[in-house]
Amino acid sequence: MKRSLTASLLALSIAALFSVSISADVKTRERSLIKLEGMLGRVVGMFGGKAAKDGIVSSAAVKGNRKATMSDTTGQIIDLGEEKVYELDMKKKEYQVTTFDELRRRMREAQDRAQKDAQRQQEQEKPEKPSEQPQKEVDVDFDVKETGQRKQVAGHDARQVIMTVIVREKGKTLDESGGLVMTADSWHGPEIAALKELSDFDMRYYTKLYGTTAMGLAVEQMAMVTAMYPGLKAASERLKLEGDKL
Repeated sequence: MKRSLTASLLALSIAALFSVSISADVKTRERSLIKLEGMLGRVVGMFGGKAAKDGIVSSAAVKGNRKATMSDTTGQIIDLGEEKVYELDMKKKEYQVTTFDELRRRMREAQDRAQKDAQRQQEQEKPEKPSEQPQKEVDVDFDVKETGQRKQVAGHDARQVIMTVIVREKGKTLDESGGLVMTADSWHGPEIAALKELSDFDMRYYTKLYGTTAMGLAVEQMAMVTAMYPGLKAASERLKLEGDKL
Protein backbone atom coordinates (compact mmCIF):
# COMPACT_ATOMS: atom_id res chain seq x y z
CA MET A 1 0.00 0.00 0.00
CA LYS A 2 1.42 3.35 -1.06
CA ARG A 3 0.49 6.51 0.79
CA SER A 4 1.28 10.18 0.36
CA LEU A 5 3.34 11.92 2.99
CA THR A 6 2.46 15.34 4.28
CA ALA A 7 5.36 17.44 5.55
CA SER A 8 4.53 16.67 9.18
CA LEU A 9 4.07 12.95 8.54
CA LEU A 10 7.32 12.80 6.62
CA ALA A 11 9.05 14.47 9.55
CA LEU A 12 7.54 11.94 11.95
CA SER A 13 8.67 9.06 9.74
CA ILE A 14 12.20 10.43 9.57
CA ALA A 15 12.16 10.98 13.32
CA ALA A 16 11.12 7.38 13.83
CA LEU A 17 13.90 6.29 11.52
CA PHE A 18 16.55 8.30 13.31
CA SER A 19 15.27 7.29 16.75
CA VAL A 20 16.62 3.89 15.83
CA SER A 21 19.88 5.36 14.50
CA ILE A 22 20.69 7.66 17.41
CA SER A 23 20.37 4.99 20.11
CA ALA A 24 21.33 2.07 17.90
CA ASP A 25 23.51 -0.78 19.06
CA VAL A 26 25.29 -0.75 15.68
CA LYS A 27 25.60 2.01 13.06
CA THR A 28 27.41 1.75 9.71
CA ARG A 29 27.94 3.95 6.67
CA GLU A 30 28.80 2.60 3.22
CA ARG A 31 29.23 3.74 -0.38
CA SER A 32 28.13 1.61 -3.34
CA LEU A 33 29.54 2.33 -6.79
CA ILE A 34 28.97 0.32 -9.98
CA LYS A 35 31.35 0.97 -12.88
CA LEU A 36 30.46 -0.03 -16.45
CA GLU A 37 33.13 -0.07 -19.14
CA GLY A 38 32.91 0.92 -22.80
CA MET A 39 30.13 2.90 -24.49
CA LEU A 40 27.51 1.85 -21.92
CA GLY A 41 29.71 3.15 -19.12
CA ARG A 42 30.13 6.51 -20.87
CA VAL A 43 26.38 6.85 -21.41
CA VAL A 44 25.64 6.05 -17.77
CA GLY A 45 28.30 8.52 -16.68
CA MET A 46 26.74 11.28 -18.80
CA PHE A 47 23.13 10.77 -17.79
CA GLY A 48 23.35 8.90 -14.49
CA GLY A 49 23.99 12.01 -12.41
CA LYS A 50 25.97 12.28 -9.21
CA ALA A 51 25.10 8.76 -8.02
CA ALA A 52 26.58 7.19 -11.17
CA LYS A 53 29.85 9.08 -10.73
CA ASP A 54 30.31 9.13 -6.95
CA GLY A 55 28.18 6.17 -5.87
CA ILE A 56 25.34 5.98 -3.36
CA VAL A 57 26.08 6.64 0.31
CA SER A 58 23.80 4.89 2.80
CA SER A 59 23.75 4.30 6.53
CA ALA A 60 22.34 1.36 8.49
CA ALA A 61 21.45 1.04 12.15
CA VAL A 62 20.15 -1.83 14.28
CA LYS A 63 18.33 -1.54 17.59
CA GLY A 64 16.62 -4.62 18.96
CA ASN A 65 13.99 -5.83 16.49
CA ARG A 66 14.34 -2.85 14.14
CA LYS A 67 16.78 -2.04 11.37
CA ALA A 68 16.88 1.31 9.57
CA THR A 69 18.67 1.92 6.27
CA MET A 70 18.87 5.46 4.90
CA SER A 71 20.23 7.18 1.78
CA ASP A 72 19.75 10.66 0.34
CA THR A 73 16.55 9.75 -1.47
CA THR A 74 15.19 6.59 0.13
CA GLY A 75 14.83 4.91 3.49
CA GLN A 76 13.76 1.53 4.82
CA ILE A 77 12.67 0.32 8.24
CA ILE A 78 12.36 -3.41 8.95
CA ASP A 79 10.36 -4.18 12.08
CA LEU A 80 10.51 -7.83 13.13
CA GLY A 81 7.98 -7.27 15.93
CA GLU A 82 5.32 -5.78 13.65
CA GLU A 83 6.39 -8.03 10.75
CA LYS A 84 6.33 -5.03 8.41
CA VAL A 85 8.73 -3.27 6.05
CA TYR A 86 8.44 0.50 5.60
CA GLU A 87 9.84 2.01 2.37
CA LEU A 88 10.32 5.81 2.31
CA ASP A 89 10.59 7.86 -0.88
CA MET A 90 11.86 11.29 0.13
CA LYS A 91 11.59 12.86 -3.32
CA LYS A 92 7.98 11.87 -3.93
CA LYS A 93 7.10 12.26 -0.24
CA GLU A 94 5.50 8.83 -0.17
CA TYR A 95 5.88 5.73 1.94
CA GLN A 96 4.89 2.14 1.37
CA VAL A 97 4.10 -0.50 3.99
CA THR A 98 4.49 -4.19 3.13
CA THR A 99 3.68 -6.99 5.55
CA PHE A 100 5.76 -10.14 5.83
CA ASP A 101 2.72 -12.14 4.65
CA GLU A 102 2.64 -10.11 1.43
CA LEU A 103 6.37 -10.68 0.87
CA ARG A 104 5.90 -14.42 1.40
CA ARG A 105 3.03 -14.44 -1.12
CA ARG A 106 5.16 -12.64 -3.71
CA MET A 107 7.99 -15.12 -3.19
CA ARG A 108 5.67 -18.10 -3.66
CA GLU A 109 4.26 -16.59 -6.85
CA ALA A 110 7.75 -15.84 -8.19
CA GLN A 111 8.84 -19.38 -7.40
CA ASP A 112 5.82 -20.86 -9.18
CA ARG A 113 6.46 -18.70 -12.26
CA ALA A 114 10.14 -19.67 -12.31
CA GLN A 115 9.30 -23.38 -12.14
CA LYS A 116 6.72 -23.11 -14.93
CA ASP A 117 9.12 -21.11 -17.11
CA ALA A 118 11.88 -23.67 -16.52
CA GLN A 119 9.59 -26.57 -17.45
CA ARG A 120 8.39 -24.74 -20.56
CA GLN A 121 11.94 -24.00 -21.64
CA GLN A 122 13.02 -27.61 -21.09
CA GLU A 123 10.13 -28.85 -23.25
CA GLN A 124 11.00 -26.39 -26.02
CA GLU A 125 14.69 -27.26 -25.99
CA LYS A 126 14.20 -31.02 -25.64
CA PRO A 127 15.86 -32.67 -28.66
CA GLU A 128 13.79 -35.00 -30.82
CA LYS A 129 16.57 -37.58 -30.73
CA PRO A 130 19.02 -38.14 -27.90
CA SER A 131 22.43 -36.66 -28.63
CA GLU A 132 25.04 -39.21 -29.62
CA GLN A 133 27.87 -36.86 -28.66
CA PRO A 134 29.21 -37.58 -25.14
CA GLN A 135 29.23 -34.73 -22.66
CA LYS A 136 32.62 -33.06 -22.42
CA GLU A 137 34.63 -33.34 -19.22
CA VAL A 138 36.11 -30.20 -17.72
CA ASP A 139 39.09 -29.23 -15.59
CA VAL A 140 38.93 -26.46 -13.00
CA ASP A 141 42.04 -24.35 -12.43
CA PHE A 142 42.27 -22.11 -9.38
CA ASP A 143 44.70 -19.33 -8.57
CA VAL A 144 44.84 -16.97 -5.59
CA LYS A 145 47.26 -14.09 -5.34
CA GLU A 146 47.95 -11.46 -2.73
CA THR A 147 48.88 -8.42 -4.78
CA GLY A 148 50.79 -6.80 -1.94
CA GLN A 149 48.52 -3.77 -2.16
CA ARG A 150 47.24 -2.43 1.14
CA LYS A 151 44.92 0.42 2.02
CA GLN A 152 42.67 1.74 4.74
CA VAL A 153 39.06 0.59 4.43
CA ALA A 154 36.72 2.25 6.92
CA GLY A 155 39.70 2.94 9.15
CA HIS A 156 41.01 -0.63 9.12
CA ASP A 157 44.10 -2.08 7.42
CA ALA A 158 43.10 -4.24 4.46
CA ARG A 159 45.02 -6.32 1.92
CA GLN A 160 44.03 -7.05 -1.67
CA VAL A 161 43.44 -10.65 -2.76
CA ILE A 162 42.53 -11.70 -6.31
CA MET A 163 41.07 -15.17 -6.88
CA THR A 164 40.67 -16.60 -10.39
CA VAL A 165 38.83 -19.79 -11.40
CA ILE A 166 39.12 -21.14 -14.96
CA VAL A 167 36.84 -23.89 -16.29
CA ARG A 168 38.11 -25.45 -19.55
CA GLU A 169 37.70 -28.65 -21.53
CA LYS A 170 39.77 -31.47 -20.08
CA GLY A 171 43.13 -31.87 -21.80
CA LYS A 172 42.92 -28.53 -23.61
CA THR A 173 43.98 -25.00 -22.82
CA LEU A 174 41.50 -22.16 -22.40
CA ASP A 175 42.59 -20.72 -25.77
CA GLU A 176 42.00 -24.05 -27.51
CA SER A 177 38.59 -24.94 -26.09
CA GLY A 178 37.19 -21.72 -24.70
CA GLY A 179 35.60 -21.86 -21.28
CA LEU A 180 34.60 -19.84 -18.26
CA VAL A 181 36.72 -17.43 -16.21
CA MET A 182 35.57 -16.11 -12.83
CA THR A 183 37.57 -13.44 -11.00
CA ALA A 184 36.95 -12.20 -7.45
CA ASP A 185 38.82 -9.05 -6.43
CA SER A 186 38.45 -8.43 -2.71
CA TRP A 187 39.97 -6.50 0.18
CA HIS A 188 40.40 -8.44 3.42
CA GLY A 189 40.66 -6.80 6.80
CA PRO A 190 40.25 -7.78 10.45
CA GLU A 191 36.93 -9.19 11.62
CA ILE A 192 34.74 -6.43 13.06
CA ALA A 193 32.55 -7.74 15.86
CA ALA A 194 30.02 -4.90 15.62
CA LEU A 195 29.17 -5.73 12.00
CA LYS A 196 28.17 -9.22 13.07
CA GLU A 197 25.05 -7.71 14.65
CA LEU A 198 23.98 -6.42 11.25
CA SER A 199 24.45 -9.81 9.61
CA ASP A 200 22.71 -11.50 12.57
CA PHE A 201 19.72 -9.19 12.13
CA ASP A 202 19.56 -9.98 8.41
CA MET A 203 19.62 -13.69 9.21
CA ARG A 204 16.80 -13.23 11.76
CA TYR A 205 14.84 -11.28 9.17
CA TYR A 206 15.15 -13.87 6.40
CA THR A 207 14.53 -16.75 8.78
CA LYS A 208 11.37 -15.12 10.14
CA LEU A 209 10.24 -14.17 6.66
CA TYR A 210 10.91 -17.41 4.78
CA GLY A 211 11.83 -19.92 7.48
CA THR A 212 14.38 -22.59 6.64
CA THR A 213 13.29 -22.64 2.98
CA ALA A 214 15.10 -19.41 2.11
CA MET A 215 18.34 -21.13 1.14
CA GLY A 216 16.42 -23.81 -0.73
CA LEU A 217 14.83 -21.16 -2.92
CA ALA A 218 18.24 -19.74 -3.71
CA VAL A 219 19.45 -23.20 -4.72
CA GLU A 220 16.50 -23.70 -7.09
CA GLN A 221 17.13 -20.36 -8.75
CA MET A 222 20.82 -21.15 -9.04
CA ALA A 223 19.95 -24.46 -10.70
CA MET A 224 18.30 -22.61 -13.57
CA VAL A 225 21.49 -20.63 -14.18
CA THR A 226 23.83 -23.61 -13.97
CA ALA A 227 21.63 -25.48 -16.45
CA MET A 228 22.50 -22.80 -18.99
CA TYR A 229 26.18 -22.61 -17.98
CA PRO A 230 27.26 -26.07 -16.72
CA GLY A 231 30.77 -24.96 -15.78
CA LEU A 232 29.46 -22.27 -13.46
CA LYS A 233 28.59 -24.73 -10.68
CA ALA A 234 32.09 -26.19 -10.47
CA ALA A 235 33.67 -22.73 -10.64
CA SER A 236 31.42 -21.32 -7.92
CA GLU A 237 32.03 -24.27 -5.60
CA ARG A 238 35.81 -23.98 -6.01
CA LEU A 239 35.71 -20.21 -5.52
CA LYS A 240 33.75 -20.59 -2.29
CA LEU A 241 35.98 -23.40 -1.01
CA GLU A 242 39.18 -21.45 -1.54
CA GLY A 243 37.63 -18.18 -0.41
CA ASP A 244 36.69 -19.68 2.96
CA LYS A 245 40.38 -20.35 3.62
CA LEU A 246 41.34 -16.67 3.44
